Amino acid sequence: MVFRRLQSELCSSIVGIIESAPRGFRAAGGIAGRPTKLSLVCKRRCIPYVLLHSHNEKEVLLWLTRASPDLVIVYCMSQLLSREFLRVPRHGAINLHPSALPAYRGPNPWLWIYRDHQKIGGVTLHFIDEGEDTGDIIDQQLFDIPSGIRLPALLDMAIKDYGLGMILNAVAQLESNHPLPRFEQPRSATTLRARNIAISEHQSLIEWKSWPLTRIWHFMRGTESWLNCIEQPRGLFRYTRWSVGNFRYCSTYQQSPDSWGAIFKDKHGYHVACRDGIIIISHKNRPFALLRALYKSLSRYFLWILE
Repeated sequence: MVFRRLQSELCSSIVGIIESAPRGFRAAGGIAGRPTKLSLVCKRRCIPYVLLHSHNEKEVLLWLTRASPDLVIVYCMSQLLSREFLRVPRHGAINLHPSALPAYRGPNPWLWIYRDHQKIGGVTLHFIDEGEDTGDIIDQQLFDIPSGIRLPALLDMAIKDYGLGMILNAVAQLESNHPLPRFEQPRSATTLRARNIAISEHQSLIEWKSWPLTRIWHFMRGTESWLNCIEQPRGLFRYTRWSVGNFRYCSTYQQSPDSWGAIFKDKHGYHVACRDGIIIISHKNRPFALLRALYKSLSRYFLWILE
């Protein structure tokens, strides 16, 4: 949706797309060579495309130099651009960051915004320098974060409702030969770096004995799609994940601190115990996980037959 709107608004202005490979990408074998959704879109629309990873930076830099863009627009890259990349575009490189900079600099602002139970969110368009989200600010918008909003809905609001307009306004200014505004960021941030975490750290981020029920519920709802704040289903349900529903205040577990954060089942279904109530959860199917498991099983079976 984001790319389609950018492409339709900018028309022929896009000279190429560089997609940043995910963390853990292996250049030889593994997921290398498999087309991504973005690469397929670029192919259909005849837009030059290249995948950037740690082993082909020189080749991508040469590709970018030949494309000779006036402006590089970055969103959600898994690595920082080197000085050589930043020198290529005539008007520099700009980045859309989903926080109110200088707060939550780093690769994973959403996790920490949820963890800190921030009521106000932001999105910032800024120039890229050699630091991490430290370049001069072009534009910034703030918005309310509804309690319990899931990350996809929050992303939709931040990027589609605010971020895209900021990018298009910046491009329109440059096309009208007007320089982009620049506001220097404070050197020190008001928050710690928004770092990535290991899956095993997720549950430890919740302070079960001190956080109120609504804060735990908000954090669990926001981060349910990609991490593990509670133990995920096993056995017959290992190809599902927990989906976080509503919450209910009750006194069932008030005197049992050791049970806070544990999963229980009653006649109404599954829930997570908290000091002042429960959070209702249910199984959510993961069809792609099941298909991957079937593919691996079939592959092993056919290899066994061939042997």
